[in-house]
Amino acid sequence: MPNRQKITIQPSLLAIAAVLGFSTVPAMAQAPGPATEEIVVTARKRDETLISVPVAVAAMNAAQIEKYNTRDLQSLASQVPGLVIQPFPTGSGGSVALRGVNSTGTNPAGDPAVSFNVDGVQVGASNIVRLGQIDLQQIEVLKGPQALFFGKNSPGGIISLRSKDPGDHLEAKVITDYEFYAREKNVTAAVGGPITDKIGARVVYSHNGMDGWRKNLTPYDPANNIWGPAGGSSREGRHEDFVRGTVVARPTTELTIRAKYSYANAEAPDPFTSADRIYCPRGLPQTQYFAGATQNAAAQLDNCKIDNKEYGGALNPAFFTLFPNQYPFEGQKTMQQLGSLEISYEFAPDITATSVTGYYKLRDRFIGNAAYQPISVLSAGTFVERREISEEFRVTTSKDNWPVNFMIGGYYQDVNFYNGTPTIFITSALPSAIQFLGPVPPAPGGAPINSFSEFFVDGRAYSVFGQAIWKITPKLELSGGARYTEEKKSFDYQRTNGTPGALVTVFPNLGSAHSTTFKNTSPEATLAYRPNQDATFFFSYRNGFKSGGYNTAGTPQPGEDITYNPEKVSGFETGVKAQTGPVRFGLTAYTYLYKGLQLNVFNPITTRQSVLNAASARVKGIEADVTWHTPLEGLIIHTSANYNRARYGAFFPSCYTGQTVAMGCNVNLLANGRFAAQNLTGAALALAPVWTGNLGFTYEKDIGPLVLGLTADANYSSAYYAQLEEAPFVRQQRYTTLDASARLGPRDGFWQVAVIGRNLTQVWRSRFVSQVSGTGISTVTGSTSLVNGLSDYSGQVGRGREVRLQLTLKHD
Repeated sequence: MPNRQKITIQPSLLAIAAVLGFSTVPAMAQAPGPATEEIVVTARKRDETLISVPVAVAAMNAAQIEKYNTRDLQSLASQVPGLVIQPFPTGSGGSVALRGVNSTGTNPAGDPAVSFNVDGVQVGASNIVRLGQIDLQQIEVLKGPQALFFGKNSPGGIISLRSKDPGDHLEAKVITDYEFYAREKNVTAAVGGPITDKIGARVVYSHNGMDGWRKNLTPYDPANNIWGPAGGSSREGRHEDFVRGTVVARPTTELTIRAKYSYANAEAPDPFTSADRIYCPRGLPQTQYFAGATQNAAAQLDNCKIDNKEYGGALNPAFFTLFPNQYPFEGQKTMQQLGSLEISYEFAPDITATSVTGYYKLRDRFIGNAAYQPISVLSAGTFVERREISEEFRVTTSKDNWPVNFMIGGYYQDVNFYNGTPTIFITSALPSAIQFLGPVPPAPGGAPINSFSEFFVDGRAYSVFGQAIWKITPKLELSGGARYTEEKKSFDYQRTNGTPGALVTVFPNLGSAHSTTFKNTSPEATLAYRPNQDATFFFSYRNGFKSGGYNTAGTPQPGEDITYNPEKVSGFETGVKAQTGPVRFGLTAYTYLYKGLQLNVFNPITTRQSVLNAASARVKGIEADVTWHTPLEGLIIHTSANYNRARYGAFFPSCYTGQTVAMGCNVNLLANGRFAAQNLTGAALALAPVWTGNLGFTYEKDIGPLVLGLTADANYSSAYYAQLEEAPFVRQQRYTTLDASARLGPRDGFWQVAVIGRNLTQVWRSRFVSQVSGTGISTVTGSTSLVNGLSDYSGQVGRGREVRLQLTLKHD
C-alpha cells in the first residue's frame, strides 16, 4: 500500500401470507432436518435454538450445506427468498440486498447495508462475497437491522458464517467435482481431529478453476484494433486457491481458545466478461470514439441480449507497453486474508467473558475493457487495498434461576483503506491508434495523458453495547438494549498527471472536510412469549445505522464535495415460530423506515460513480416458511414466500441519458431550458422484487446397503429493477429457476456420487445494470423530443445452467 411509525400491513395480507406459508416456501427453511433435530444459532451472541430466538433468521447446518452444495454466497442467495447477491469487478466486490435493502457496489470505501460476520469477526467489505466459503459448519441469515449485536453497518441484515472446528476424533474428506457448462474443476480436501486431549486442529484446502460459461464471439483482428480471442472461446476463466487452518485449545473446562486463519488468491483474465450489452435502442451497439477517430464495423457486433454470448475485445497490448507500472497485466487478481482469535472464559457458573480479535486484509487489482465491444476504446480499473483490525469484548450471563440476565460489551475497529483509480487517454497519434474515452478527452493527435487518482481513508470506530433479558414470567420475556457508536473517518487525496517520462503529483483541494465524525445510538426492545418449547411469539422494535463516508471512485474535480451522510433505520417486526408434530412453520411481518438511504449513481458522461443520500424509503412485508416431514419416510417438503414492498419516499434522481420530458425527465429545470431529474417518489427500490419464494423437497431411501438422496427446488422472483434510474426497457422480468440433485452412497458416508443441477431452466438475469459510457446523446435528455438519444445498457449476467458431477470420499 502506498504510504502515507406504525405498522401499516393489512390483516388481509397477513392471512394471505399464512396461506402461502402452508402451501408454497425456502430450501433454507427453519428446520429441513428431522423433526427432533434442532439448530442452535447465535443471533443474539448467545446459544439459542432456532425456534426460541425472537429474531427473523434462516439457518443451515453442515449437513444441509453439503446436501445443497452451498459452496459460495451466490448459491446461498437462491435458497433464501429476498436475498440477492451480485459480485462484480470493482474494488467493492459486489452488492448484497436483503428485503430490498442494499448498498452501493461501486464505491470501494463504502460500507455494506448487509454485513458479514465470519467466525465472529465483523467484515466491513463486500469483497468477502468473492472469498470461497468452504468447509462451513453453519450459515445464519439475520433479517432486518442488527445494530445491537453486530455493529454500525447492518441496517439490512447480517450473513453470519461459522467454519468447522476439529472434532474429538480423526476426520478426513476429499470432494472433487466437474461442472460441464463452465468446464469448472474443483478439489477440496480437509483433515482434522485431536492433537492432544486438550488441543485439536483442522486444515482445509480448495482449488477451483473454470474455463468460463460465457462465449466470446469477437474475432482476432489486430490490423483493425480488435483484440478478441479465437471465435467461440471464453475469456472468463477464473482460478482460486483457498486454505484455512483452525486450532482449538481447551486447557481447562472453563477456558476455550479458538484461532482461525483463511487465505484466498483468485485470478481472472478479464474482469468484465460477466457483463454484456443487454439493450441497444438502435438495434446494434453504438460505437465509442473521439471526434475524428476511425471506427471499425466490428465495434457494432453484439446481439444486445442478456445471455451467455459476448463480443468484448481485450485491451491492445501496446497499452501495457506504454504504462507498465500502472498496468502490468489485463485482468483481475484478488488476495484476501481473514484471521480470528476467540477466547472464551467462564469465570463463574453461567457467566462468560468472550474476546474476539479479528484481522482482515484485501488486495484487489483489476483492469479491463469496459466498453463491452471488440474495439477497446474504454478501459476501467482500480487498485484497492484494505486492512481491518477489530476487537470485541463482552460478558454474558445465562443463569436459569436469575430473573434478569444481561450482556455488556465494547467494540473497536481500525480500518486503513487505499484506492488508486487510473484514467488514461491515448490519442490516435500513438501506435495502433489506441483510443480511450474519459471525462475530458484531448484533441486527436495530442500528447497522451496519464492520470492516476489515489484516495487514502482511515476509519476508527468505538462502540459500547448492552442488553438485559427479563423473565417476567416463565413464559413471558422482555429484552432490551442499545449500542452507542462513534466513528471517525479521514481522507487524503492526490493525483498524478502527465506522460510516463514526466509525471507530476498534485494535491487538489476538494470541497470536503478531511475528517468527519459520525455518532449514533441504536436502541432495541423485544417482547417474546413462549407458551411451550415448541412455539415462540415475538414483537420487536429495532434501529440500525450505517455511517457516512467518502466517494473514492473516479477522478473528483477541484472543490467537489465527496462526502455522503449516514443512513438510519427504525421500525417494527412481529412473528411466530412453532412446531406441531411433523410440521414446523414461521410467519413474520415487518415495517421499517429508512432515512438518508445511501444509493449509487453513475454519470455516463464523466464515467464517475458516486454515492448520494436519498430522502427516505419504506420497507414492509411478510415472510412465511413451512417444513413438513411427510408420512412417507424420508420425504421432507419445504416451502417459503416473501412479500416485500420497498418504496422510495420523496426521491428525485438524475435522468437516464436520452430520457425526455414525455418519458418522465421533468424535474429540476436548468438554465439551458432542459430538465435534469426525474420523480421516483413511490417507486420500487432497486433489487427489490415484490414476491420471492421457494418450493422443494428432500428425499432419502435405502436401496440395499446404499442410500439414495434426491432434492429439487423451484425458486421464484417477480420482476425488479437492477438500476437506480429505473429505465423501463432494462427492467428484469419475473422468472423461475429449478435446482435438483441426486446422490448415492453407503449409509456410513465413506463415499458418495452426486449429480447436481442449478438453474436448469436456463434463466438469464442481471442484478446490476448500468449505462454504457460514451453511448447515447446526453443533450437529448430533458428535452421535448427524442432523436435516438438513449444509451446502450450493460449488465452483470448471472450464471446460467450448471450440471455438476461430484465424488466425495470421507473418513469419520
